[in-house]
Amino acid sequence: MRNVTLAAFAAALLIGCGDKDDSGDAGGTAADAANGETLYSSNCVGCHAASGLGEDDGNGAPGATNLQEYAPTASEAVITDVILNGQGGMPAIGVSESEAADIAAYVKAEFGS
Repeated sequence: MRNVTLAAFAAALLIGCGDKDDSGDAGGTAADAANGETLYSSNCVGCHAASGLGEDDGNGAPGATNLQEYAPTASEAVITDVILNGQGGMPAIGVSESEAADIAAYVKAEFGS
């Protein structure tokens, strides 16, 4: 009986660990920070700079948030929402939900520690 339970548990684990769903549906696995880095470079660097310091390093847009200060306390969900819907002086970025989640994963990985 124990082997059956263990087998069922292992099967459930494997089902839950499928490939990333790029459709933007909520059923996907963890966001892809490597893809997020590419998307950050093409969508975010102009304002937040490669360093994430925004206007603080002189290469970002005036008023751009310093991501090194913001990311440690903001969740990936909040960052994703800001990317999709904008906030304050930041406009919404024209990316899919999946792409926004990837950017948020990169921002947390790169600037969140």
